[in-house]
Amino acid sequence: MGSCDFQAGDLGTTHSFVSLDQGGVRLVAVKEAQDGEGLILRLVEVDGRDAEVRLALDPQLVGAGARATVVDAMERPVEGGQAELRDGELRVSLPAGGILAVRLGT
Repeated sequence: MGSCDFQAGDLGTTHSFVSLDQGGVRLVAVKEAQDGEGLILRLVEVDGRDAEVRLALDPQLVGAGARATVVDAMERPVEGGQAELRDGELRVSLPAGGILAVRLGT
């Protein structure tokens, strides 16, 4: 294992790209969508209770005009899925023990 010196730049030594307001929900993945169009966030509810979740997103993750779409495991839009993205904040609902995937993109 090696180490390196700090590099010059604007970012601090730590940075959060996503933060959740709900302790019973875990963000288990942030990945590029399979088609290269946007990001996929995967969430899991772990406390056995329905949850309304707000995720604060770094502007570097969501550009102007981005929208949020609930998707299935194959990253296809889910009919009736509800995800709201406004002012860098994503709002979604998860059922007790539920798993949810959301695509962020234009």
